[in-house]
Amino acid sequence: MRSLRSAQASTTRCWRWVRVHRARLPYKQTSYSNSSGTTVVNQDEDVYNGLQQLATEYQEQSGAVNTSTSLKVQYAYSSLASGSLLDEMIYPNGRILHFGYDNSALDTAIGRVDYLADDNGSGSAGSHLVDYTYQGLDAFVGQAYVTASMKPPRSTPSATSPR
Repeated sequence: MRSLRSAQASTTRCWRWVRVHRARLPYKQTSYSNSSGTTVVNQDEDVYNGLQQLATEYQEQSGAVNTSTSLKVQYAYSSLASGSLLDEMIYPNGRILHFGYDNSALDTAIGRVDYLADDNGSGSAGSHLVDYTYQGLDAFVGQAYVTASMKPPRSTPSATSPR
């Protein structure tokens, strides 16, 4: 268990990570209000599929996770024959985000995402939110947003910030 004492108040927050025994993957991340680890502040619990891929992530902002009532994000993967790549992320509100691959040999071999898209209402990828461009194995060339509102704001250096 790790602890951190806040400089603003004499409050101690402790975190505990519990790992799945065989796969050594994180299973539960818990924040405690005291160093003895008796009062749970918030918690995150992960569920993995048979290929040790994250399938469901439960999140509780106030207290311990209850898998019946806590909010969850779900992850869906393609078939094993097509590489078992991440296909969808389903948010607690039901929104589905599709991860797209352009089926180029290189991108498929390394599982590199080519676009993100909203659901079209019938379970398939609809309009693209962003398209990614690469060159070779590790050169990220750019990203193209469908609408300007999707593009993250650019930061401009101030007179005091390093350039």
